[in-house]
Amino acid sequence: MDNQPKTKLKIISANYIQAYQKSLVFNLSTAFAALSIKHQIPAFYISIAAAYSSMIEGEPIEVDSYIKSRMKPGVFKKDYTKKTDDLLTAYQFAKKNPLDFKNILQAHELLSAHFLRKNARGKIHHGMEFILDKDDKIVYVAAAPNIVKWETEKLFDDIQLLLSEKLNVEESFYFAAMIHLVF
Repeated sequence: MDNQPKTKLKIISANYIQAYQKSLVFNLSTAFAALSIKHQIPAFYISIAAAYSSMIEGEPIEVDSYIKSRMKPGVFKKDYTKKTDDLLTAYQFAKKNPLDFKNILQAHELLSAHFLRKNARGKIHHGMEFILDKDDKIVYVAAAPNIVKWETEKLFDDIQLLLSEKLNVEESFYFAAMIHLVF
């Protein structure tokens, strides 16, 4: 990424990459290689990721119970796992398909199967979106509807630029974190 002018990125910032690299207290490339899950990333790890992501989003599911439900179908009620199962399906779809705008909308359609109306799945929102806490106070407000499509297009322009680059592990983690932070 060194030879690519930072000005080509439209929404993701490369301004902090040097500070990020200096702050690493271990060799990320070595640590990542040591995980040795490249050949065994299967359903077990993706299921754990889906369960934890569901918990982050407030879904009342336990990782242990979710893994058991995957290993012993029929033990838990289908309602208990359906939203996490939808997320798992979206993860599996994302793993097999290129990271682009069309596929993100398809993944959104898959993961929202049990909590959005059919006509809202896989679409950019057109109204104000926000998240409330347990006391019904707004804790997060999404981008205004009139800029969502434009900002999403800029994001995917940046993602395509990054995908065309040969990034090392540290740069890959930096930009993945920045994408998550920005969007």
